[in-house]
Amino acid sequence: MRIDAAQLLEVLTRNEDCLGAVFCSYTFDPVFFEDRVLAGVLRLVSDPIEHAERFAFEARRQLQRVPVACIVDRHARRAGRRLPYDLLEVHQRTFHPKLSLVLYGAVAVLQVGSGNLTPSGWGENAELFFTRELRYDSPSDVSALQSAAAFIRRCAAMARTRGTQLDAVLAELDRRLTHTTTNSADQAPFTLLHAEDGAGILSQFL
Repeated sequence: MRIDAAQLLEVLTRNEDCLGAVFCSYTFDPVFFEDRVLAGVLRLVSDPIEHAERFAFEARRQLQRVPVACIVDRHARRAGRRLPYDLLEVHQRTFHPKLSLVLYGAVAVLQVGSGNLTPSGWGENAELFFTRELRYDSPSDVSALQSAAAFIRRCAAMARTRGTQLDAVLAELDRRLTHTTTNSADQAPFTLLHAEDGAGILSQFL
């Protein structure tokens, strides 16, 4: 079996407007996230180092219309957040999922893998990620998106504060799924396994 090599940002970003995004990570580097990931997803053109003030203004203007939320482990996140996206921190347990869901006009891009939202996890290390484009008008893809949204809601429930942007992202997703009818025969093209409900991954897999 051949596994394709790619840069995560190249797979995640599109030459079109982002409608909302959610990221889950254990270790979280706000500077890397803002300067690289957020800049790519929101298609920011200003340089975050050479034109820091212009970059911050452009990013804040975009974040006024595009909701973005990150759910991270409180004890593993780094300092340095500068921009007004939701940063939801899980305090009372180790929070280890690495997932991103980015909404575009016709598709949502889902990534689940091993890399944290840091320079190492998203570029310097060799990490394994499962990436899928999921269409809002495909019943089977809608089932997968509903499963991912349910997982994200479960993760958000662990955070001490809820914020406002996560609900806006999920509301945008719900609006795009409203017109696609699903039934029990519409199986998702994959199964999202997780241990957040107390069931072990291995037992679910078996």
